[in-house]
Amino acid sequence: MRVMITGSAGLIGGFLTKHCMDAGSSVLGIDICEPGDRWAGRDFECCDVRDFARMSELMSTFRPDCIFHLAAQSY
Repeated sequence: MRVMITGSAGLIGGFLTKHCMDAGSSVLGIDICEPGDRWAGRDFECCDVRDFARMSELMSTFRPDCIFHLAAQSY
């Protein structure tokens, strides 16, 4: 299964990524912040979910079976 996770550099996104990968899924993480070392060797794209053109490109290239939308900004 191909899984796309927005907000993947966050706390919950990191745990969800590990869970999906342990279950055998191929994961593409998307966030506006660099995730650091825990994403070493994994597919990650630095992208704002409001960038329609880039998100469309990523979705048509990766073709996810499932999307977890965890992207958010807290103020």
